Amino acid sequence: MADTKAIAKNEGDILIYALYPTTGMRFLKWKYNLEPVPDEVKAKTLEQVALEDEVYLTIKAKKLFAKVKEYLDTLAQAAPEKGPGPGASTSSWTGSTTTSRWSAPPGPR
Repeated sequence: MADTKAIAKNEGDILIYALYPTTGMRFLKWKYNLEPVPDEVKAKTLEQVALEDEVYLTIKAKKLFAKVKEYLDTLAQAAPEKGPGPGASTSSWTGSTTTSRWSAPPGPR
């Protein structure tokens, strides 16, 4: 492979480039310090992993997963059936004042 002649040190390097031309070449440049390794492909530090574990355990201890699941389950349930509208009941409330007598359908008191 003419493209890898200047960079490949062994058959494994040639195979990496043959299988993955774009990413393989990028990797070989990082491997032989011809380009700096970008932060997004660097490994996490032990401190970063410990912090992620701590966050996960905090979330788990406060049962946030269960609360979110409970909320999502309520969204998945069908809405309750619509109740009767005004005047649908047979009972009524009757009241009177000193000057008139009146009647009203059931409702909040």
